[in-house]
Amino acid sequence: MAQNPPARQICTGGNATQIAQGIYANVSAPDDAPAPLVVYFTWRLVSGRTYVGPVNGPVKMGLGDGIFAGSFTVPYSKSYQAGGTITIVIYAYDRAGNSAPTKTFTVSLDVCNPV
Repeated sequence: MAQNPPARQICTGGNATQIAQGIYANVSAPDDAPAPLVVYFTWRLVSGRTYVGPVNGPVKMGLGDGIFAGSFTVPYSKSYQAGGTITIVIYAYDRAGNSAPTKTFTVSLDVCNPV
């Protein structure tokens, strides 16, 4: 995933071209239709071995075509210019408060040397 470069600049030094990360979740409950479910995600950037900033979110995911979807971007910052790893956690629950096990995964954030 590429960082969103500063206005009127581009990122150099990396290979990624996608600045928005799409998040998709196929979630269902055996006793409910998909609509009463609430699905959201959080994300956190790790640069090297340290967290950069707080946990971002929660970002509520919308239901479309039977799947929940959301997205986010990472604006450029000198503090993570060298890139890093983004940890994403998806949460889901129904109206009764029953929650599904969380799903955690990571994506790489590419380097950005703005010019």
